Order: sequence, then structure tokens, then C-alpha cells
Amino acid sequence: YCVSRGIDYVDLEITTVEKHTVVHELWKNNLYRPPWLWSLIDLLQKCRERFGDRAHVYVSPWTYSVESLDWARNCGRCDAGIIRAIERYNRHFDPAEFEDLDCSCREGEWEEAFAKVDPRSIPERISEQLTYVQNSRVSYM
Repeated sequence: YCVSRGIDYVDLEITTVEKHTVVHELWKNNLYRPPWLWSLIDLLQKCRERFGDRAHVYVSPWTYSVESLDWARNCGRCDAGIIRAIERYNRHFDPAEFEDLDCSCREGEWEEAFAKVDPRSIPERISEQLTYVQNSRVSYM
């Protein structure tokens, strides 16, 4: 859509978990997990494959503004290397920065999580999750 409208630069804001938000309540109740770094890399590579140099996707740092409780991550073993690769990618928009990245969590946990399909519609999921949060013992601190 963006490219068809002449937009060639996108600033991608990755979801973080911050206090006193709906995401925070879902996260505390194990109904939300921040994005996998592998998913972010997959998105960036697919954008390059589809649009080439016609669109650049800049990944905004997720640690620069407010204090976050959780953020985009993988297993913990490979996170630092992937974050450095994303920082390098942001300078030149070159997905080759991701070519040598690998970790056992990619073929394990990430592919398993990525393959899961929730049969409920998005409105159904939202309604059920908010009802669950409302009915659970939720702290606001």
C-alpha cells in the first residue's frame, strides 16, 4: 500500500510492554509476548524481496523512549547479535546483515510459534482476552 502511494520510507515501531497499558495487562496474564526478532528479520527480508530499493524500512530502537518491561526478543542467547545486525541494517537497509545469523531457537521455538494459527477472528480474540483480563486479579503496578 505504501509503495503504491509513493511512500518509500517506513519507520517501524516494534511493540514493547509498558506499565499501565492494555499490552501490559495481556503480558502479565500470559496472553501476549513481544515479537520475535526472527519475525522482524523475516519481515525486513520479505519487504526487500517484494519492493527492492523502492521502499526502506527503518526499525526504530525499542529502548530509547519510555522504560519497557519487555521488548522484541528471541531466546536470549542470540538477541544481542541480532540487535547489532538490525542496527547495521538500519544504516544501509541491506538485508545481507542477516545472512549469517542463526540459533537453535529459529528452527525450534520460533518456527513452532510462527506455525500456530488461532482459529478465532481478531475481534473474538480481543473480546475474549479483555474479558479474561477484566475478570482476573490484575494489579496496576
